[in-house]
Amino acid sequence: GKRGIPYSPYTKQAGAPVTHLTVGRAHTRIRAAGAVADAAVAFLDRCEAEEKDPSAHETLQLHADVACIWDACAAAVETLFAA
Repeated sequence: GKRGIPYSPYTKQAGAPVTHLTVGRAHTRIRAAGAVADAAVAFLDRCEAEEKDPSAHETLQLHADVACIWDACAAAVETLFAA
């Protein structure tokens, strides 16, 4: 960004190494969430192709995956918002 970082020698956030680390952390969280989402969708596609419903355990795992995706994306947004 164009804002400076108080109490540091950086007049622009974009020039500060910590900014790049922060963006990288958010990017990694989003990529991880994407990988979990891709795996969940692939599993559901297999279930559809095999014309079977997920078991209770598999359904629970899908719910946990969605919670993980939600949490990772929310954390990424918070990381960028706080930067």
